Amino acid sequence: MATDFCSGGWREFVAGLKGATGTITSTERYTGNSDITLANTAGGVSISGNVLWNEETITNTVEGLIEYSQGFTFTGAVVIA
Repeated sequence: MATDFCSGGWREFVAGLKGATGTITSTERYTGNSDITLANTAGGVSISGNVLWNEETITNTVEGLIEYSQGFTFTGAVVIA
C-alpha cells in the first residue's frame, strides 16, 4: 500500500505488496481491531495476525440464531503455521 497525505484520503495499492482479507460467519459480532487465529479443526494450517473488521451482514431467521457475516483485512504480517 502506498497511501500518503497526497492521496486525498484514498487508499492506494501497489502491485507486489502482500496482504490478506477474509470473511467469517458466526453468532458473535466483532468490531475494531483484534487479533485473530483461524485454525483447521482437522489439523493442518492455521493463519493468524491482527485484523480490522470492515464489513458486516446480519442474518436473522425465525428458526435460528442471529448470524454475522463479517469481512476483515489483515493490518500487518500474516503468520501461516
